[in-house]
Amino acid sequence: RYVSKIKTSFDLSDREEFDIEMFLLLNLTRYHVAANNNRQIDQILTRAERILFKAPKSSFNEKWAVLAAMYELAGFLQKEMKNFQAAVAYYERMQSLPLSDFFRMKYAANLAIVYYDAQENEKSLRYARQSLDIFEK
Repeated sequence: RYVSKIKTSFDLSDREEFDIEMFLLLNLTRYHVAANNNRQIDQILTRAERILFKAPKSSFNEKWAVLAAMYELAGFLQKEMKNFQAAVAYYERMQSLPLSDFFRMKYAANLAIVYYDAQENEKSLRYARQSLDIFEK
């Protein structure tokens, strides 16, 4: 509703509306993570995915990192709440994006941290090594 009201008030282009909505969803995710509230995270991410995956290729290429950041935030929240499988599931959703080496490194590092906190040391070590290998390249 907020984005629609802004669009009509300011006569935004579709591109501007897309940008505003993606950043609004990112900030909503940040808010819910800061509030330790995981109840609406799935709805927010589903909306962001729907918007991003329907976007023109140029918009998608410019904003996929926003969705990656949202997955990271959601995974972090679940890890902090000791919902380790849910955290892994959010990080795994990053695989639907064309991850750069930087994000592949972060993906592996995040999984290493989750598995470390879950006391699954073998998996943690494997992902930590994977992250370091990417970092060294």
